[in-house]
Amino acid sequence: MYDIQPADHKERSDRVLAYRAGVLENVLSYANVIFLIPTCNRGRRKNVVKKMKKIVLYLFCILMTVFFIYPLYFIVISSAKSNTMIFENPFLPSLDFHLENFSKAWAAGIGRQFLNSLILALGAVVVTAVFSCMIAFALTRLRFKLQGAVRVYFVMGMMVPIQSIIVPIAFMTNTFELRDNYILLIFLYSVFWMPLSIFIITGFLYSIPVSLEEAAVIDGCSIYKVFFKIILPLIKPAVATASIFVFMYTWNELLTAMIMIGKSELRTISVGLLNFVGAHNSDYGALMAAILIAILPPFFMYLFMQENVVKGLTSGANK
Repeated sequence: MYDIQPADHKERSDRVLAYRAGVLENVLSYANVIFLIPTCNRGRRKNVVKKMKKIVLYLFCILMTVFFIYPLYFIVISSAKSNTMIFENPFLPSLDFHLENFSKAWAAGIGRQFLNSLILALGAVVVTAVFSCMIAFALTRLRFKLQGAVRVYFVMGMMVPIQSIIVPIAFMTNTFELRDNYILLIFLYSVFWMPLSIFIITGFLYSIPVSLEEAAVIDGCSIYKVFFKIILPLIKPAVATASIFVFMYTWNELLTAMIMIGKSELRTISVGLLNFVGAHNSDYGALMAAILIAILPPFFMYLFMQENVVKGLTSGANK
C-alpha cells in the first residue's frame, strides 16, 4: 500500500504539469489571435489604402483628361454639323457632314483675319525674344547699380494686366491718331509679355554655370561672342517656352485688338469670331469651323516644340 502512494503522487504531478502546459499553450494561442491578427489587418489596410489612392488618382486623371479633351472633341464634331443637328445631338458625331461650314467661315473673312493674327503674333514673338534674351543676360551676368531694383521692376510687370491700363492707352492712341497701326500693337504686346519672358529665360540662365563663360573669356571671346556663340544656343529651350506663351497670348487676345483696330480688314481672328454670333441668329456650325481653324496654329506650335517647353520650365528647378 505504501509503495503505490508515491506512484499516484507522481502521476498527479504529471497531470498537473500537463494541465498547466495546456493552459499556457491556450493563453499563447489566444495572445496570437489578439495581437497577430490586427497586425495582419494593419498590413492589409495599408495595401487597401494604397490601392484606393491609386484608383482615386487614376479616376481624377481620367476626369481631367475628359474635361480638357471634350471641348476640342465638341468643336471638331460640331464643325461638320448644321445648327439643328448641334442642338439635337450635341455629344455624338453625325454621318451627314456639312463641310460648307468651312466655306462659310472662309467667306466671312476668317482667312484674312488668320493672316492678321499671324503677323501680330510672330512680330510680338520676335521682338519679345530679342529684347528678353538681352535683358535676362544683363540681369544674370552683369553687375551694375540698382540691379536688384531693375529685376524687381520687371517682376512687378507680370502683376499688371493689360486690361487695367487699356483706357489711357486707348485715349493716347486716339489723341495721336495711332489706331489701326500694327507696329504699335506689336509693341504693346511685346511690352506686356516681356516680363514673363524675362522671368523664364532668367531662371534658365541661372542653371548655366558661369565657369563656362569665364573659360570663353580666357580664350579671348568678347562679351558679344559669349552671348551670341555660347549663351544663345544654350537658352533655346527657354526662348522656345517663352515664345509659345507670347504667341498664344497674342493670338487669343481680344480686348486690345477690339479697341486698337477699327478697320474690318485689319481685325484679328479672335475679333472675327464674334461676327458669327448675332443678337437674334447665330450660325454655330460656321462658328465651330472658324474656331477649329483658329486653334490650329497654337496647337501645332506647341506640338512641335513641346520638348523644349518641358526643358525650359524644369530647368530652373534642377539647377
